[in-house]
Amino acid sequence: MRGSTGCTRRGGRTTVPSGKGSVYIERAEPGLTEDTYRWEITAFEPPNRIVHYHEGGELEAELDVLTEAIDEETTRYTQVVRYRALPAFQPLGYVLERTVMKRRMQRDFDEMILPNFKRIGEERAR
Repeated sequence: MRGSTGCTRRGGRTTVPSGKGSVYIERAEPGLTEDTYRWEITAFEPPNRIVHYHEGGELEAELDVLTEAIDEETTRYTQVVRYRALPAFQPLGYVLERTVMKRRMQRDFDEMILPNFKRIGEERAR
């Protein structure tokens, strides 16, 4: 999902709330229009796992991010997204999922999420 979060900028870096119970706001466009999403961190087990949860509007979603050190230079990154359209949105949600959402989510993962994760990991390793 492409968008900006309700995070603060400090010294050229974006900081996000961290820890179980932390909440942040994201502007994103997973479907046809941009909207605001309120995410809560429901599990926080650094450096291996963080779970984000959203429910509101047309969508309920859970994002589970797992990391595992393979060796000193390699980290396995696994992102599992579970989502379902809420009842009022289900008929259109099914069509959007098949035609738009999966492609946009894959593009955003390839172009934004994974490169950012790699950059953050490499900066911290220095």
